[in-house]
Amino acid sequence: MSLDRRHFLIALASTVPLASLTPGFARAADSATPSDAFLSVSRAICGNDSLSKETAARIEKLLSEDDAGFAGKLDGLAKAFDGKDRAAAIESLSDDQTTLALSIAKPWYLGFTGSPSARILKDDAEFATFLEAQALTKVSDIVPLQTYPSGGAGWWEAVPDGVDASDLPKEATSWEYQPKSSYELQDPDPAWLTYAKGEADSVDAARKAQGSDSGGGSGGASGSPNPASNSDSQQEAQ
Repeated sequence: MSLDRRHFLIALASTVPLASLTPGFARAADSATPSDAFLSVSRAICGNDSLSKETAARIEKLLSEDDAGFAGKLDGLAKAFDGKDRAAAIESLSDDQTTLALSIAKPWYLGFTGSPSARILKDDAEFATFLEAQALTKVSDIVPLQTYPSGGAGWWEAVPDGVDASDLPKEATSWEYQPKSSYELQDPDPAWLTYAKGEADSVDAARKAQGSDSGGGSGGASGSPNPASNSDSQQEAQ
């Protein structure tokens, strides 16, 4: 199922009532200061009450430089959100207002306006923010911000929760160490290889073409290559 632009905006953050935004949305919408209106609209679109005024001012300035009529369009968008639940407001936006809302959401989520390009002469991207890029902050409790470590020196040495990390053989730290023969690469399942080469639409189709049962083959029911026979039991048997 495809996701249309309005439902994409709704999905950017959990639904929040506009009355909870700070400063109050109705006051911001009537404010003579465009930055107040822009901040309120940004918080409504992103579903985040803590977006800073400093970053909002920078993004608004960049968008205004790209579109001379941005301020007028922003006023109309602010009125469309005024007093409505976030999801209901987005559902009621016109096509032009949806386009404007997405143009506001982009720098908040990606951290830049315009489109970066390897062709410098056509690159119109402008930096907006890194620490407030919503695509990063909304998952920062799980994925550290790029260039930011999760802890002090050597934090990565700790074994993640739920992971059973067996000790490596002592000789593994030597440059002369080589894996045992049981680690040799195996020939891939023929059906999987055929699929990987693009010669069949699926692993099952490849097996049928090769005269095999759809659930058979050395790759197993999952259609993956042969697993390496490097378990502890197999090593002990050798």
